[in-house]
Amino acid sequence: FSTNYYGIQRLNECLYPLIRNHGRVINVASQAGAMLLSEMSKDLQEQYMASDLTKAKLDQLVEAFIAHVENGRFESLGYNPKSPYLLY
Repeated sequence: FSTNYYGIQRLNECLYPLIRNHGRVINVASQAGAMLLSEMSKDLQEQYMASDLTKAKLDQLVEAFIAHVENGRFESLGYNPKSPYLLY
């Protein structure tokens, strides 16, 4: 997560001040995230796909996942423990 999540966040925060009006940052990712999303519980899918999802809420979701991975309980959050896309 230090590279694929927080690293991208830090990079984007550094780039934003350098972007001209109407410019944009485009992040390219694999399909693993979309595949993992399809294997989550409906409740967790709704949290990740909420139209009002904020950076703070996304950070909370990621931090909860990290904490639960450390104690082996991420399944209780709604992640599929047998998913081949669940990389941590």
